Amino acid sequence: MNKLILPGLTAALAFGSLSAAAADPQVGSGETNGYRLVWQDLFDSGSLDTELRWNIEVNGDGGGNSELQYYTDKADNVRVGDDGKGNGCLILTARRESYRGKDFTSGRINSLGNTFFTHGKIEASIKMPVTYKGLWPAFWMMGNDFSQVGWPACGETDILEMGHANGINRGVSDRFYNGASHWGPRWDKHYQYAQDKTHEYNLQDGEFHLYTCIWDENSIAMYVDLDKYPDQQPYYKIDVSKVAPSDETCAGNYFHKDNFIIFNLAVGGAFPGIWDANGITALNAENGNEASMYVNYVKVYQKGTSDENFFAAREGDEQSSGPVNPPTPPIATVNDGFVKSFADLHGPGTYYAISMSENSIANLRAAGNTVVDVQAGNGNCSLNIWEGTFSEGSNMMAAPGWDAGSNDNSYVSMTVSNSIGWSGAGWYLTSPISASLSADSRFHTACATTGEAPAAIGFSLWHDNYDGATRTSARFCIGTETLSDAGETLLQISDKPITKEWQSLDVTLGELQGLYPDFRIPDALSGNFFVLLGGGVAGRNIALHNTFIYTPAPTGIDSVTIGDDAPVEYYNLQGVRVDNPAGGLFIRRQGNKAEKVIL
Repeated sequence: MNKLILPGLTAALAFGSLSAAAADPQVGSGETNGYRLVWQDLFDSGSLDTELRWNIEVNGDGGGNSELQYYTDKADNVRVGDDGKGNGCLILTARRESYRGKDFTSGRINSLGNTFFTHGKIEASIKMPVTYKGLWPAFWMMGNDFSQVGWPACGETDILEMGHANGINRGVSDRFYNGASHWGPRWDKHYQYAQDKTHEYNLQDGEFHLYTCIWDENSIAMYVDLDKYPDQQPYYKIDVSKVAPSDETCAGNYFHKDNFIIFNLAVGGAFPGIWDANGITALNAENGNEASMYVNYVKVYQKGTSDENFFAAREGDEQSSGPVNPPTPPIATVNDGFVKSFADLHGPGTYYAISMSENSIANLRAAGNTVVDVQAGNGNCSLNIWEGTFSEGSNMMAAPGWDAGSNDNSYVSMTVSNSIGWSGAGWYLTSPISASLSADSRFHTACATTGEAPAAIGFSLWHDNYDGATRTSARFCIGTETLSDAGETLLQISDKPITKEWQSLDVTLGELQGLYPDFRIPDALSGNFFVLLGGGVAGRNIALHNTFIYTPAPTGIDSVTIGDDAPVEYYNLQGVRVDNPAGGLFIRRQGNKAEKVIL
């Protein structure tokens, strides 16, 4: 079986989860920018090393935050085990139960005295619980001199916290998180700097996400999913370059010494703003009154410079061989749910519209984009249904649950019409259309079903293209099973079932080229440039909406600035200027420099 299940990506969830027999590759962001791996715990041994790596905290003191849990060393709260998908993990579980005067139990571990370091890159792959309302998972560090100087003189670096009251109140708990630094000479002289963010996509989606902190002589910076987006800006950054011993407020005095690692799952308290056990609804009858935080691995990297220090009482784990398939960068960008109109599209550029409503096309063009209409029935493009295997519904139908009178909600509907073992339809161009395509060009589609869905949906881009006897198309499938085309099993990039809920798939041509070395990015759309495959079970339905190939405009966010005195302008991701941007992802343009920013 040619199967590669990929974790999720930008403004999105993964289109699928790992199968029960597979495991997430434990590779992290890797040895980049001079960093080399010096230590890691992969949590694959079946038990937590409490001899020379980790300390399990046992207390009910509330952590100085009026937290409601009692931290125990019971296996119900702290253990190493399988997450149900083949991943060995540290598992911290919060439970609603009466224990030593508390209404909840949970888990917290630290590496104090066992593993500590000064400066470097640290990251952990974590699958978060649903925090709404009352759970508070955290990945953080404190100075290894904590036992001698106490808090906050030891310094505290919060790499990732979720569950804050602001996220609860704004209805974005699954995407709201923060990083922070705390320092000062004593409790009553406590200084802090924190930044919270509402992320572009769900971080409590049942998948692992990577949380990274890069700490050096100059700054502490933090990132989400740096393995997927290596060029991103940090969600948190603090300057610690200044050291002034006579100034107790100076952060640099506290953040150039050995730090140890902490993972915990708190319940209630000051952070979520819930002090009453009855207000903790994240633990409920539906989830058995318990929820878990899974840590797949934690890694420390350093450059070997004189400012760094590292100590480990036990050497780190050797890198595992990973899944059966070689580790490959995630490629599928997927949103659960669907944004109306063209708000889920990409931005300034050229759109080759395979299935798109009239309103979306008009709006894109009005925003200055180029739209080449290659929908079936337009111009020289026809829909070829092979051997009568599909019956075609209207391509201007209202999506389930939406206003039937809105063109923006139209979609293509295809139903498998016989049971000969396969079904296929090609969007066929009788004459080639020149196309400006590159590795940065993207294929995008939204999938759903109006009835009973096939087990898998397959796609073939430039299906007819060959180099001699070698096919140079890109072919892949999504769903709970694989599909075959002409005797070849398609690469499965998601095992998530197709449902009546829209799910948007997004992948660059460059990423597909990485999976298919024979795939050649063409300079034209020709022949069956887009093919839909639906399996061979009669009556199964596929719905497609906002399906297109997109090439970004050449004057993108990599252009060079020509001065800081130019006026600042903001645009949404469709290239429409916004006068008062707030609460989302925008393009900020000044002169001829542009960058994506979250406001």
